[in-house]
Amino acid sequence: MKKIYLIIFYLKYLYKSIYFLFVSTIKIVRIKLTLLLIIKFIYNWIQSILMINFKNKNIKTQFKSDIKKFKFSNDWFTNNIQIWCHIFKKENFTKINKILEIGSFEGMSAIFFLNYFKGANIDCVETFKGSDEHSEIDFLKVKNNFDYNIKSYEKRLNLYKMTSDNFFKEKKDVNNNYDLIYIDGSHFANQVIKDASNSFDKLNINGIMIYDDFLRQYYEKKDENVIGGVCEFLKIYDNKIKIIFFHYQFFIKKIKN
Repeated sequence: MKKIYLIIFYLKYLYKSIYFLFVSTIKIVRIKLTLLLIIKFIYNWIQSILMINFKNKNIKTQFKSDIKKFKFSNDWFTNNIQIWCHIFKKENFTKINKILEIGSFEGMSAIFFLNYFKGANIDCVETFKGSDEHSEIDFLKVKNNFDYNIKSYEKRLNLYKMTSDNFFKEKKDVNNNYDLIYIDGSHFANQVIKDASNSFDKLNINGIMIYDDFLRQYYEKKDENVIGGVCEFLKIYDNKIKIIFFHYQFFIKKIKN
């Protein structure tokens, strides 16, 4: 019965995801790209079930054990670990210097980055105010937890308590690019496209950019969600990037300026 339940669950997820992907993208990008995205999603979805979910379990298990000493009110991250490790190994992404994270919450993903890439430094951009999605979250507690969690990483972590727009204005003339950028800030499409475009300008050639919640629908109009902002980005930058993987999250590599 458990196997049958899992099969039904996976098939429902596949159907809903393909429908959401088609309806959301067809308004923004040409039909050819929409179909290519659907095909790639199905391929990556099969990969994740048949292969990726059986890899790097030890890294995930160890990390979940390690973070018990920290203060986290939610775990929205650790389910990503096995896919992230798969991507990093596949792309030979081992030694990097600079990471940018837009939206850090209590610091769980930042801590993972700093543990996985031992020599890297990270810039975290976080307002600690949330958005319309976070009306029930106490961000004073979130900030206190973040401060507690990153104490032992202070030499390798810089916090920018501001909006991503203000961060990129501040860094506009700074010649300081990143090898890896994780976008998990506002999930409203108009802000996603701004964060994506600004991040692309600061991403090194062959650098990787990850968009969180690509297949999540919060706003009623499908193209107002993360997927709408990412598709607008693809429409503008499609000849400068390579889509390397996507499932619930979306991974691209910058191949030229």
